[in-house]
Amino acid sequence: SIAPDYLQQDFSHTTPNEYLMAVAPLQSVNYRIEALSPPREIADMLHITQKEACLVLHRKTLSRGSVASSATMWHPGSRYQFAGGF
Repeated sequence: SIAPDYLQQDFSHTTPNEYLMAVAPLQSVNYRIEALSPPREIADMLHITQKEACLVLHRKTLSRGSVASSATMWHPGSRYQFAGGF
């Protein structure tokens, strides 16, 4: 495990990100963005119809050659945009 003591942390004194950066420094991030129609459960949580397209961000972070985090984030397409720079 990248952060074996994660669940024992008191995040009222530090953030999850600060803890992870200390024990598992970021090596790389891979991401993919796609436009998809949301399944009913996602549409209900976002308060949209299933006909509204969503921007879906799939992200994986690596530390020391291992996956440190993986996330799939759904965003209503009419209210979000992604921008970035390095």
